[in-house]
Amino acid sequence: MRKESRDLKKFAASKLAIIQESIEMNQWHQVPSEKNPAYVISRGLDPTRMQQSDFWWFGPTFLQELVVNVPGDCDNIHDPLDSSVQYMDVSS
Repeated sequence: MRKESRDLKKFAASKLAIIQESIEMNQWHQVPSEKNPAYVISRGLDPTRMQQSDFWWFGPTFLQELVVNVPGDCDNIHDPLDSSVQYMDVSS
């Protein structure tokens, strides 16, 4: 969510701009990998186990709380690609 829209393809950049204009950054939180159902499935969870997994169907328990206390902090997010990106002006 902190990425510059110029770094993205046009479709993704326009969607990101809408989100960034609508929601304050302090409302975004990073969910640790072990609490993210998508992470578990991307690491090869057997589909039959996934079907029976409350974690997959309902998400982490903190999402079911009346007041959501998200573990993790958005301020600590670091994109490893950011340090390798170089910008240059090109004119003809």
